[in-house]
Amino acid sequence: MEPWVVRCAWAVPWMILPTALWRLPFAFGFGMGMVDPDAPPWEWWAVPYTVGLIVVIEVLAFLTVGLVEPWGERLPRWLPVVGGRPVRPRVVAVVAALGGTALSVLWISDGIRWLRGDHVQFSSPWWEGLAAACLLTHVLWGPLLLVVTFAYWRRHGDTK
Repeated sequence: MEPWVVRCAWAVPWMILPTALWRLPFAFGFGMGMVDPDAPPWEWWAVPYTVGLIVVIEVLAFLTVGLVEPWGERLPRWLPVVGGRPVRPRVVAVVAALGGTALSVLWISDGIRWLRGDHVQFSSPWWEGLAAACLLTHVLWGPLLLVVTFAYWRRHGDTK
């Protein structure tokens, strides 16, 4: 396997991390310089919701690494009934390709809207720059997942 593919796979969870860290202060009611008069008031459930969202997104991003690492070749033993069985490369490739396509459409269009200025206002250019640096890193998640998926398919495509 080419080293650049492994680097692409490992880059995905790290590129999602700035977005996750950007979201965390919102859970505690800190607006990160956003000026939004329609923002709802802080609620107690914001903390578990935001932390849960961060964990789910990071776990999903980390699944990209499974396409290049040995632990991604077999289902975890702790899973009932199917644990320990090898994964089906065709199923993995289709799911990863669908996920990569959906993420590409979602995040690239979001990034384009951001760059056109279609986003909430900020109290200063510093806050807006920090937001852009944190939020636009996830735009590459879909394309990188597609690249790693294509390499996975090339490696496993001859098997069922």
